[in-house]
Amino acid sequence: MRLTDIGIRSLAIPAKGQKTYVDDTLPGFGVRVSQGGAKSFVVTYGARRQLKTLGRYPDKSLKDARNEARVILGSGQV
Repeated sequence: MRLTDIGIRSLAIPAKGQKTYVDDTLPGFGVRVSQGGAKSFVVTYGARRQLKTLGRYPDKSLKDARNEARVILGSGQV
């Protein structure tokens, strides 16, 4: 799915645990939704597939999180 502000606001909350919705336009970038309803931007990077949380939505904008993920994915660093 292509992540948008409207799409993020309407993401389903899982009954238990967490669910990650991956952005089709930037592989490795996504939004993780917890059973409590918290939504956080995440990026999976590197050969070991490390997961880094970039910030919570809506405190961090989608645009800022996507730009930060591009930097991390492009450089291979945090």
